Amino acid sequence: MYSLLTGTLLLCAATSQAEPATYDLPTLIDRALEHNAEILESRAKVAEARATQRQARGAFVLPRLRLESYVGLTPDAKGDVFNPPSDTSGVRALGPFARAQLEFIQPLYTFGRLTHLHRAAEAGVSAQQAQLADSRGEIIHQVKELYYGILLAQDLTSLARRLRDELATWEDEVTLDNPDIPVSAPYKLQLALLELENRSAQL
Repeated sequence: MYSLLTGTLLLCAATSQAEPATYDLPTLIDRALEHNAEILESRAKVAEARATQRQARGAFVLPRLRLESYVGLTPDAKGDVFNPPSDTSGVRALGPFARAQLEFIQPLYTFGRLTHLHRAAEAGVSAQQAQLADSRGEIIHQVKELYYGILLAQDLTSLARRLRDELATWEDEVTLDNPDIPVSAPYKLQLALLELENRSAQL
């Protein structure tokens, strides 16, 4: 997840180098929330939970429709129980057989089953919404952390540059020819400049 957010921030930075554009924190947050896989998954789960809730709500008033049909082949039947056919060999002509059954089921009283089903569906929606909010909060926190980390790095780089320029102005004055300056002062100044160079490279 951090790699995705870092990629988003670096992409915005690269775009800003190619074209002069400014990306503020709300814009970066909106882009991260729009393209994050966890957010999209959580939104899909919320939509699924709401569909289940609508289905549970509809079970109170809408009847359940069931249609069953059977098609096949069956031997011809002749006679009846009291007058069986004389041919008992079992070899008879086959004919088509079809049957259809349509049922409307409307529960009058379910002993609390539908009520508990509706409550469970509502709880499922609330749980998925809470998970979505938690994912959004985590993504926003990570974007802010990376955003302010980049700002801090830029400020530290600018500070190191100013310090390096300030020390460079004293480089010509801090020499061994000046009796008021200790012998170690020029070397300390060189070490300070090298340290600032290393810090700037790390930033």
